[in-house]
Amino acid sequence: MTVRRLQTIRHGITTANVAKVCGSPDDELAEQGRRQALEARARFARADLGRVISSPMPRAVATAALVSGLDQDELELHDACRERDFGRLSGLTHEQAVARFPQVEYLEVQAVQYSVNPPGGETLTELRGRAERFLRAVHRSHDGEVVTVFSHGNFLQQLRGAVQGVDALAALELPLEGILNLALMRFDFDDDGELAGHSVTPLAATDGVTGLY
Repeated sequence: MTVRRLQTIRHGITTANVAKVCGSPDDELAEQGRRQALEARARFARADLGRVISSPMPRAVATAALVSGLDQDELELHDACRERDFGRLSGLTHEQAVARFPQVEYLEVQAVQYSVNPPGGETLTELRGRAERFLRAVHRSHDGEVVTVFSHGNFLQQLRGAVQGVDALAALELPLEGILNLALMRFDFDDDGELAGHSVTPLAATDGVTGLY
């Protein structure tokens, strides 16, 4: 049992992205993010999105509604595709995090600092396990369908890794283009459930903000 096509779209730029601080659950779209989502909406006929699933976090829900044209109460919310829990690092710049929590370990990947063990948060291993469970649930529940998931950068890194069969650390090294704000990743599956094709399409201008914090 497998979906025919899995599409993922990262939410638009948030106020936390602009401020270059670690994300929090209640972060909202910045004005740039709303413009991005409206720009992306012009790229789709509603049918191209298939079944729409969103993280329950406000920035993902708002992006999904703007891109799909659906009311927020029409979206299928799935808690398993929420963003990584950064615990007490949420809302801090990297410099503030290092000063307050010197025990946290980081990996520098493509000029981005990834916390391995955020205090009170979710480890990369835990995040990857959640992404794998979400992928299995989507395949099991939506056999033969097109499914579009609106989610978040860290989660989508590990979801892509799960789809492509690389481990959690290797997933961090995959091209950043697929997880930028309003980037579309498309994964096509054959009748045996094997990955048959993968593409990345930017749906909106980034306004010079990478949004990887």
